[in-house]
Amino acid sequence: ASIEARATFLKERAALLSTSGQFHSAQAALRAKLEEFKSLEIIKKTSKQCPGCRAAIAKNEGCNHMHCPFCASHFCWQCNSVIITANPYDHFKADGCRVFPDVPMTTAAADPHLTVAQRREDRLARELLGYELGLPPPRQLAAQLAAYRKRCPFCRQQNTKEGNSNHIRCHHCRGAFCFLCLADLRAGTARHFGPAHPQHSE
Repeated sequence: ASIEARATFLKERAALLSTSGQFHSAQAALRAKLEEFKSLEIIKKTSKQCPGCRAAIAKNEGCNHMHCPFCASHFCWQCNSVIITANPYDHFKADGCRVFPDVPMTTAAADPHLTVAQRREDRLARELLGYELGLPPPRQLAAQLAAYRKRCPFCRQQNTKEGNSNHIRCHHCRGAFCFLCLADLRAGTARHFGPAHPQHSE
C-alpha cells in the first residue's frame, strides 16, 4: 500500500482508539508511526536517491552538481546520473544539463508549506527590517550588489568582488579569473595585469 493509504489507516485507527478511551500507549505508538509516515512523505518529495548507493539525498539550494556523503560519488541532480569525468562540471557542458536551476531557490520558495500570502508577508517583513536599519530599498541594493558580482566562466557560480582586487578565485570550483574581462588566470597573473588593465580598481 502507498504511504498515503497507510497514513489514512493509522489516522482512522488512532481516532477509534481515542473514542474508546483505552490503549493510550498504543495510541501514542500510532501517532509516532503516523509522524514517521509524514516525514517519509516529505523526504520523498524533497530528495532523490543517489544513483551510486541509493541513499536519499536532499537538496535545499545551490547548483545541480551533487556529492553523495555516503558513497562519495558525484551526480547530477537534474538528470540523476553519475558523473564520472575528472572535472564534474564537464557534464553540464556536454549533456545539456544546467549547473543551476532556472528558478533560484529561496528559503520561502523552497518551503512548500508557505502560502502566497505568507511569502508576501515574509518579503514585506524583510523590506521593513531593511528600512528600519537604514538600508537602501531591495531593488537599489540589488543593483549596487550586481556591480560587484560576476559568474565564474568555468562553473557559472556567482562570485562577489571583495575589496578592490580584480583577481577573483571562485569559491566553488577554485578557478581563477579576471573580474574585468573574465579571462582565465589559472596559469598566473603576471602577463595579464598591467597599466592598461589594473589588478586593483574600485
